[in-house]
Amino acid sequence: MGSSCLGDSQAYRTGAQHWAGASSARVNLRQVSEIKQDATSRLAEKSHWDQIYNGQPKPVLPKKRKWRPKSYSGEKYWNLIGKYLPAERAGKQVLEVGCAPGNIVLEFARRFGYAPHGIDYSEEGVSQAKANFRAHTFPAENVLLGDLFDKQFQSSLADRFDVVISCGFIEHFTELTPVIDAHVALLRPGGLLVVTIPNYSGINYAIGHLTVGHLYPKHNLTIMNRVSFRSIFKRPALEGLWCGPCGGFDFGMFDTGANSLVLKAMRPAQAVLNSVFSVLPPPESAWTSPQYLYIGRKKSA
Repeated sequence: MGSSCLGDSQAYRTGAQHWAGASSARVNLRQVSEIKQDATSRLAEKSHWDQIYNGQPKPVLPKKRKWRPKSYSGEKYWNLIGKYLPAERAGKQVLEVGCAPGNIVLEFARRFGYAPHGIDYSEEGVSQAKANFRAHTFPAENVLLGDLFDKQFQSSLADRFDVVISCGFIEHFTELTPVIDAHVALLRPGGLLVVTIPNYSGINYAIGHLTVGHLYPKHNLTIMNRVSFRSIFKRPALEGLWCGPCGGFDFGMFDTGANSLVLKAMRPAQAVLNSVFSVLPPPESAWTSPQYLYIGRKKSA
């Protein structure tokens, strides 16, 4: 569940200048002026995310581990993204919205060679992400503490990025139009938008009550179906490339990191499923898939 992006505009001002410079970001003032977000539409506040990231172990460089089956759903996600990326990737930049603790955008950089950037409005989350960036030899300044909907942020970085991603972010809002507008405004023409949300519907909804049910009120469950999710991205500025449930059944979406008996049983069970899925791909459906995925391209003006 990704963090949403509100917060201290002063904290990201220097970072925005570091990325864009005085003239490298092309500003579309009409577009920026239309991006607004009412605080009443947010389902998860900053204190929620600070609590999640407070006290987490400091990131360290990954160590070699004994072989274990790759996550089927995770590999499906990355393979679909790679399918729509250009062959020439030198100098390309990717931004993750709600980036804390930085693992996803850093994995994007590792797989595809894009320069990683991120924004989050949780101080604790940004601290984690900065440490993670440093551990992987990327500039900590590429992680900004700030408000996605702030006009100064949007104008500083309009049309800046080749890819904008968010994972578990948009479902924490009830009004989705300004949220997607804010993502699209940061993309260059021809850039790729990648958005995922968890799928707490079908069998996942029932199982989720065992570990994450108390978090359901912080999620917009009404968008977790094919029709509603697809409708979010219907706008003239976007060309849809892929949209729908992604991945096979995955216990990982219920894992809070705790050590309950339920979670201890789920983790080895998922390793078995991943082994099976590598041989017999599972059905991907609204009933069982762990996430919905949208991939689209920003049209040229």
